[in-house]
Amino acid sequence: MSSYDMKKMHTDDWKKIFKQCKKNHHKLLSPFYSRKDFIIDIYRQQLGTKPDLDNPITFTEKQNTLKLNKPALKTFSNLADKKLVRNYVKSKIGSKYLIPQYLYTKKITVQDLESLPNAFVLKTTNGSGTNYIVENKSKENLPEIASYMNWLSKLKYGYMWGEFHYNQITPAIIAEKLLLDKKGNIPDDLKCFCFKDKKGIRRKILYTERVIGDDRYRIMFDENWQPVDYSSHFGKLDIKLKKPKNYKEILHVIDKLSEDFDFVRVDLFTLGDEIYFGELTFFPTAGFMNFENPDTNKLWGSWIS
Repeated sequence: MSSYDMKKMHTDDWKKIFKQCKKNHHKLLSPFYSRKDFIIDIYRQQLGTKPDLDNPITFTEKQNTLKLNKPALKTFSNLADKKLVRNYVKSKIGSKYLIPQYLYTKKITVQDLESLPNAFVLKTTNGSGTNYIVENKSKENLPEIASYMNWLSKLKYGYMWGEFHYNQITPAIIAEKLLLDKKGNIPDDLKCFCFKDKKGIRRKILYTERVIGDDRYRIMFDENWQPVDYSSHFGKLDIKLKKPKNYKEILHVIDKLSEDFDFVRVDLFTLGDEIYFGELTFFPTAGFMNFENPDTNKLWGSWIS
């Protein structure tokens, strides 16, 4: 399936998100409906319970309380911006971990696309999941792609789930190198939940995902590369992943990128001996991880200062 076919499949989904964001924004304009009210309502819809945002205990409660912290949201805005975060990564671990970037523009044109290599990835700076993969430019409809990405960049994504920091990002579009392994496949990304508790103790839970058919599976392990089971709504696969030879360097990169935060998810790509930065995520699953075991939600909450 070409990336253009995938775009057409997802357009209706994005239309629904645009519509919902507009509806939520309108509700928030009311003087009788606060951002806190909005977070509580969304939380109840997603997880079936009312959160305690005044005295948060669980992981999901602490995540959603943080959405109301304006100073924190300013920092998150800069680091969720797919352009500005590169400066942070460069200062922490150096530019060699950055995926080569071809283009940054506030409005992409067909001429911009024609100037790019045959394969690349397009991303909006101000959204989540607003990416478009081009594996063979000659098979793509470039005017449609330009129109699609410019449309996506107008989305005020923060009104969808209360991740308001996205709305503070300057809308723009970037083009990056498409990472491919030796077999020509897009590599798995390695994600790491990074926690720091009140005593300064740091913990890591790493995982990667597999998509089989319409189902998504998550394979989780601790920093010693031992399997762990923190069940959520994702399926489980009973397979053992081979530990990368450069795993020590991977942990170093994760430590440096997460050291300034009580919680963040660090996403990386690994290609042989090379490590590339993916993104920093402050609200995984928009802060609504659906834990099968409530005790896990409390445990993870205790790991955050």
